[in-house]
Amino acid sequence: KKSGVVVGASSSAMGKYVYSIQSLSEKACGAESGWVYSVNGTTPSASCSSYELKDGDTVRWRYTLNGGKDL
Repeated sequence: KKSGVVVGASSSAMGKYVYSIQSLSEKACGAESGWVYSVNGTTPSASCSSYELKDGDTVRWRYTLNGGKDL
């Protein structure tokens, strides 16, 4: 958010769910497309709002076309 990037997110029982970044939304490129995040090259099993970052962690958001199988 500090970068000025527009993020669309909603709350769920598991935490925040990111459904869009800038103007690219989930399902815009097919039924299984959407945003996936990783920390230090690993995709956590926790929502982004539940994951506790440590100093030096690198967070990367990528857009998947088929539920993450293409990443």
